[in-house]
Amino acid sequence: MLLTDLLHGNTQLSWNYKTNCPCKFGSKIIVNNLVRWDRWGFHLITGQQTDRLVDLERMLHLFSGKPIPDNRENITIRLDGHIQSVQGKERYEDEMFIIKYFKKGSAHITFKRLELIDRINDIIARYFPSVLSA
Repeated sequence: MLLTDLLHGNTQLSWNYKTNCPCKFGSKIIVNNLVRWDRWGFHLITGQQTDRLVDLERMLHLFSGKPIPDNRENITIRLDGHIQSVQGKERYEDEMFIIKYFKKGSAHITFKRLELIDRINDIIARYFPSVLSA
């Protein structure tokens, strides 16, 4: 179920960017409406994009063999804490992601563990053969 949610979330990405492919994950994706910017600085927008980011983090932790973070310490909590504490620095980095966010609200999410992305793509190809060639 988590995999189908991830694939559905990936198809919802904007196709206006070359890095976003609706049927597989590459080394980087671009999401819109992850943050907002006003005169007080950046703010994380909670909603579909943050939910998809949490699902993606869970899948990466599952494939890496690490325990899945609970809701009190997932990627959105850490990213929101970073945004609030480090105004003026538009880059967040942890063990799985590098996230660069911009005033227009978009964010570039670069995956640090590409072998895990390859495993996700292999599973997508296995379960959805018409979507991604094996």
